[in-house]
Amino acid sequence: MTLIVGIVARDSIVFGADSQTTYENSKDMDTNKIHEIAFKNAKAILGESGSVSGAETLLRKIRKEASETVVGSESVAIEFFERIIEPREKHPSLACVFMVGFLFKDGPVMLKVDSFDGVTVSKKSYDAVGVGWDVSRFVLKQALIDSSPEPFRDEAIAFTIYAILSAIDYSPHVGGDIRVSTLSRAGSYRVVPPEEIKVMEAILKEAVSDMRILIRGKLLERIQAAFTCLPSGPIGPLDFSRCPPLPPE
Repeated sequence: MTLIVGIVARDSIVFGADSQTTYENSKDMDTNKIHEIAFKNAKAILGESGSVSGAETLLRKIRKEASETVVGSESVAIEFFERIIEPREKHPSLACVFMVGFLFKDGPVMLKVDSFDGVTVSKKSYDAVGVGWDVSRFVLKQALIDSSPEPFRDEAIAFTIYAILSAIDYSPHVGGDIRVSTLSRAGSYRVVPPEEIKVMEAILKEAVSDMRILIRGKLLERIQAAFTCLPSGPIGPLDFSRCPPLPPE
């Protein structure tokens, strides 16, 4: 099992995941769960959760059929994934959930593709699936409530990391290094470098340990302020003494 978090930003879709996979008697702490899917005319970003063997089996099928499929709307995307996971009752071992993001001309779309329950459309500009989804959705709702409907890409990356850190703090089944990827409106897929993620983690861990920052709606303000005190040049230790203090309650 794993955690996938997705946020629609102004110019892109941001997906993040932990890298822990839990087996019956062991754990793998280095699993990549976010993928680029190339359709015939477009790209999608996909995060996998649930049965490892089930996800791998369906992912191979998705990649093969996507390369031969033109997808340009929400309805076509839903039909594609419904076809991929049918007939569900014949595949009880393929218990997995995908989160899939598209940037169509008509607007962004995030789908939840459940191997048992079918395909649903996320109604909000953010979502989470997998272990710790409830914690992640809660903190994203609080964090994004005072921001614009679509945050800037770097802000969305920070919110994604924050939501995963919160789930790691909550559940032993979420862990390992955090992975983040983005899909831009221009169609480019980017894996955020691990060193950038580590810098953001250092900035955001204070907010995870102090829920007042979240509840007071100050997380976005903290993120924006923290960007001003990142070290110049190669990434080094963060100097929080140069960061503006949090506003008083």
